[in-house]
Amino acid sequence: MRDDAFRSLVEGCDLTAEEACALRLRDWHLAGMTLRVRLHGYERVVPVAAVARVAVERWLRDGRRSFAGHRQRPCDRLLLSHRGGPLRPWAIRRLARDARDAVAG
Repeated sequence: MRDDAFRSLVEGCDLTAEEACALRLRDWHLAGMTLRVRLHGYERVVPVAAVARVAVERWLRDGRRSFAGHRQRPCDRLLLSHRGGPLRPWAIRRLARDARDAVAG
């Protein structure tokens, strides 16, 4: 679920992996169908694609809580690592590499 949400944000909202990993819960504005992206002192508001909305809402409703439960202090990032902390771009690259290697044989 988390990986689907990540992929849909990158592809459907034209975000970089670093931008998607930096998103916080407060950046998700479902009512306005926009997403506030902040990184390195820059800020932009992007429209949310329907596929991204569905995937992120599913992640927030069904998946995020199980990841967040691993920490004493909750993390305010939209996408979390398996340990409940911020998801890092290098972790996404590693997941992509492992998936590619599994397909290659």
